[in-house]
Amino acid sequence: MSKLQFWRSTELFNAITITTYYLPENNMRLFAASDIFNAIDMLNEGIDDRKNIILKPIPKNKICVFQNNVCENIDILNKEDILDTTKSSNSEKVRCFEEWIKNICNNIPEGCILPKDSKEYEFLNLATNRFMELYEEINSCSFMDLTPETRLYKVKDFFSVYSEMLLYTPIKEYIEFVENTRPPMESVISSELVKFVRNILSHFLFLHHGMKYIFLNDLLIGQVRENRLIDF
Repeated sequence: MSKLQFWRSTELFNAITITTYYLPENNMRLFAASDIFNAIDMLNEGIDDRKNIILKPIPKNKICVFQNNVCENIDILNKEDILDTTKSSNSEKVRCFEEWIKNICNNIPEGCILPKDSKEYEFLNLATNRFMELYEEINSCSFMDLTPETRLYKVKDFFSVYSEMLLYTPIKEYIEFVENTRPPMESVISSELVKFVRNILSHFLFLHHGMKYIFLNDLLIGQVRENRLIDF
């Protein structure tokens, strides 16, 4: 479960902040166990009848969350875990808590799904479709049947589209996540190396020989601004 991508959000129940993690693929909400425990402690306050005391459920799963520059393993609970522990109580407060949990699980977190008429959706839709189209074409067996000129320009477009997508803030944040959690150089390969290749193909494409080689030397690199690897 920790390898999946979750949408993190916070919700309020009687002034208690509860962190939730939404999995769009399954339309499923998970709850931070520590926050649910705080809510249960509040619900148990002032209850004299032990039959109405809510026991804290035992978390069965964890997810790895990157926050404050460190990775943390967070205990989580799903809706069924929580409702199984509250159903034995006759408390009116507990019934309200159960309804709150159900309502949260029935709603998609605000901001998780982009409206189709938004500029962000339009950009991602066009960029992703073009990226996947080029990716599949370049990796197909028939790609080598194209002329060298066509192959070169398609590779150029591929790196250009990817570089534009790197400007999208959530992707930037994910690259930062990779930089802090993955093996060394993985984030560099995913971003800076791509931009490096893109800049060569964009600015020096005319310095080619038979569409097989692009010539660069110390006089050309940084000829506009010194001490820069590639002008951009």
